[in-house]
Amino acid sequence: MKLDRDCVKDVLIFLEQNLQNGKPMHLNTIVTADKLKKYDRDSISNALSLLLDEGYIKGKAAPSLGFGMLDFIVDAVTLSGYDYLENIR
Repeated sequence: MKLDRDCVKDVLIFLEQNLQNGKPMHLNTIVTADKLKKYDRDSISNALSLLLDEGYIKGKAAPSLGFGMLDFIVDAVTLSGYDYLENIR
């Protein structure tokens, strides 16, 4: 899959603006957000996977029940994530 840097940036900005303390956000909530409708589910999943791998967000990937796909549960943007956002804005 080709890396869509705009998607990664937009997903991280969306999470920064919409995550609330103590309320994790699931992939379905993220992919249906108006601000992210221009990206398909695979691009957003890839962005979340990369953001987790790089430590820019705190959360986990979990198997989705019965669909053979991953669900992502995002808890927070990390300090590294905020630093990354500061550098790309």
